[in-house]
Amino acid sequence: MTQLLEAYPGKIRLVYRDYPLPNHGDAPKAAEAAHCAGDQGKYWEMHGQLFANQGKLKVEDLKAHARQIGLDGAKFDQCLESGVKATLVAENLKAGNEAGVSGTRPSSSTAGSSPGPSPSRPSSRPWTRSFPGRSRHRWRARRPGP
Repeated sequence: MTQLLEAYPGKIRLVYRDYPLPNHGDAPKAAEAAHCAGDQGKYWEMHGQLFANQGKLKVEDLKAHARQIGLDGAKFDQCLESGVKATLVAENLKAGNEAGVSGTRPSSSTAGSSPGPSPSRPSSRPWTRSFPGRSRHRWRARRPGP
């Protein structure tokens, strides 16, 4: 994904949404933690920390992760404890459900197989991912819009 973003600056927009699975009880709060870190400009750093430490997602762990990546602990704790990001996480989950998402999968570009453009296979047509019903992810070309 990083290679694509670097190869096509200004032409690719990465949209990442939370989809905390119901069988992972700590996942919603972990998603909130990433957004709280984002308030301090370190969303992706926290995202990486969470995935590297998937067995440590309790609130105390989330606070420790925040300090490990250099966040202002007091600001992070206030954000996390207030639940201010819970609505955003719930909205992302709802949008995924409405789009027919039923679980998380690695993205095609990070998994190494994408029918869309890549640095080694450039295309003049932008690609977008669609989630029709409950079928598998499909890629489709879309025309540039206004």
